[in-house]
Amino acid sequence: SSNGCSQHIAAGTGTLVQQQQQQQQVRGTQPPRLPPGSSSSSLASGLQLVRPLEGPAAAGARAVTPAQLAAFCGALQLPVGHVQRLLDQHPQLLLLQPADVHARVQQLAGTLGVSAAAAAYMCSRWPLQLLLRPPQALLQAAQQLADALQPSSCARVVAAACNALALLARPLPGVLQRLQGVCSWFAVTPAHALCMVAQAPELLSDSAPSIQKRAGALRSIFRLKPVCAQRLVAAYPSVLFMSPRIMNNKLKVLMAIMHKDARIIGRVVVYKTPQLLRRNLEHVRICYQLLPLLLQR
Repeated sequence: SSNGCSQHIAAGTGTLVQQQQQQQQVRGTQPPRLPPGSSSSSLASGLQLVRPLEGPAAAGARAVTPAQLAAFCGALQLPVGHVQRLLDQHPQLLLLQPADVHARVQQLAGTLGVSAAAAAYMCSRWPLQLLLRPPQALLQAAQQLADALQPSSCARVVAAACNALALLARPLPGVLQRLQGVCSWFAVTPAHALCMVAQAPELLSDSAPSIQKRAGALRSIFRLKPVCAQRLVAAYPSVLFMSPRIMNNKLKVLMAIMHKDARIIGRVVVYKTPQLLRRNLEHVRICYQLLPLLLQR
């Protein structure tokens, strides 16, 4: 039921939101856009993606005062610069009062059973879809997806949607088809595929041939067996969306730091600790040089 779905999610989403904010810092400060073509998608429940205002509608949006800008910052829990960009990109938000935005964030949090911080984070990334639409549509979409992914719960779906709203904004058949593809490509369960999408929303937006091409590049660069590449992506899906050039550069640096060939770096270092690919390699170098001193103790 909807009531059962909206309980006991806040604790799970708190950690996820922190991870998502760290990933957003790596990818850039601009909020990610939804997949191409999603603007024409709709749910049977009535959730629709909203196009930006154009022409007279955009021109009719009022200017924001410094006091209102500060109030928007408080409602969305964002710094001034981020909110200013958000309002510049989506002038229809100026049709709302800051108090309305605050109320809608609280309503979204209550309906989905997430913390106010998680709801504000979602609204800051998809303002038109969440601030201008009833949250009950999201909850209904989450329940429908959870029912289709049994034994996955609605709570898991909501937690994943905090970073991948397309799970709820795209038509259900297309989402299920893509999740089934992730299960097949990387030998995981539907529940695990949902977790992978939460960590790497590009799994929903990128085309199937592109994902398979990326997986092939990952295997080739790090000299991985197919099953090892599957397990690596299943555990750390964001590595799939690093560019081949960056992966090659990181491989060469790790080879120089550890004085190992590419096969050892790929099959041992990267396979067992893929987080190294997202770390500052200068820090990795210093830690590696200090490792013998630690082992002597």
